[in-house]
Amino acid sequence: MRAPRIIEVAGVVVTTALLAFAVAQTWPGARPTAAAPGAVTPSFTEPDTPQGKRAFRELCPIVNRPEVLAIVEDPPQVRGMGTSYGDSYLICTVSLQQSAVRIEVGTEVTVSQMKRLSPKDRSLTVQGRPALLEYGTVPMHTATLLVARDAADTGAYFSIVAITPETPVDEAAMVRIAELVLPRLPAA
Repeated sequence: MRAPRIIEVAGVVVTTALLAFAVAQTWPGARPTAAAPGAVTPSFTEPDTPQGKRAFRELCPIVNRPEVLAIVEDPPQVRGMGTSYGDSYLICTVSLQQSAVRIEVGTEVTVSQMKRLSPKDRSLTVQGRPALLEYGTVPMHTATLLVARDAADTGAYFSIVAITPETPVDEAAMVRIAELVLPRLPAA
């Protein structure tokens, strides 16, 4: 992989963290629709673009679940959902009253490549897959867990970002979210 591609993906991670923060702070409200079974209500109108629809249908239901959202903010009260996408990734962000949870799935980036870019991040193993945990403040506290979609770290990944106002979500909680999300992910 070329260095510019890795830098582009790192930029996407930072940009989406900022997007999630902005959504969490300023969500103007969307048109409510019927909630999916088990989803934290309210749910929101599906995006118009094909990739936005795919992110909305495949990723948002994975993260918009009480058992996932309550790890970040309890009780979970959804204020909004938003999607983002590119040629090699899909994102869904669920904004809560004071926090946000974002899930991203993508290709063309390995955990080992990201580790070389961020050597201070903590290396983990999540369900037999290489993973990388990063903490930051952009401008709220962020915890990002990047997990390879397979044990060989072949370039498909998913990441979970928890954005909180006061204290970052701890490692055990981030791993628990990944364990809840991983079995429901769409095929890479």
